[in-house]
Amino acid sequence: NGALRGELGWERTFELIPQISGDCEFSKDCIQSTDGPPRTLLLGNSHAGHLFIGLQAAGAERFAWIDPLVPWETPLDGSGQLELERIINLTDIETVIIGEYWGKPGGPSVDLGAFQLTIDFLVSRKIRVLILNGLPVAEVSPSACKYGVPIRAGARRCDFPSAGSDSLVLPYQQFLSELSQRSSNVHIVDSYGLFCDAQTCRIGDSGDIW
Repeated sequence: NGALRGELGWERTFELIPQISGDCEFSKDCIQSTDGPPRTLLLGNSHAGHLFIGLQAAGAERFAWIDPLVPWETPLDGSGQLELERIINLTDIETVIIGEYWGKPGGPSVDLGAFQLTIDFLVSRKIRVLILNGLPVAEVSPSACKYGVPIRAGARRCDFPSAGSDSLVLPYQQFLSELSQRSSNVHIVDSYGLFCDAQTCRIGDSGDIW
């Protein structure tokens, strides 16, 4: 997310998505890849939407993202869950990938009970669920990593201590781990571990933004 915002800008990122997608037939505010009815659904806020570009670049097939369908965000009125059930009934979705802002300062806008109900519903329909476990909150700018800091041309800075992001993201890891133990169809994707180890987070290397 930080890399996309830094390199493309928030608006530019979401300008690109319509250029590589088409409208869904089964829901408004929905986009899908142009290669046929979706088998994979990206579920969540912009943290799920950002994955659309990556999946397309990686050659993934038949996927869709619905914005702003986030059944577990507060305040809750039940409409998001009903809409998700309607979509599952109308489509041949086999896999749901969930992206959520677990590292949001002040805590994510997630009702954990509603999140669990969403997962239980998907499992009951024999759908494979992949949940990304978060991303670090970048404490360095992507431009400083790729191009270097202004006062020291070429001196790139891509890493920062992980303690700040750990304090935001790690409290939710036990909850996610327990969810994955409820069913063999629920898998936690260690997106956080791709960027951070026990001491340091890194958003790029040698001028490349991850």
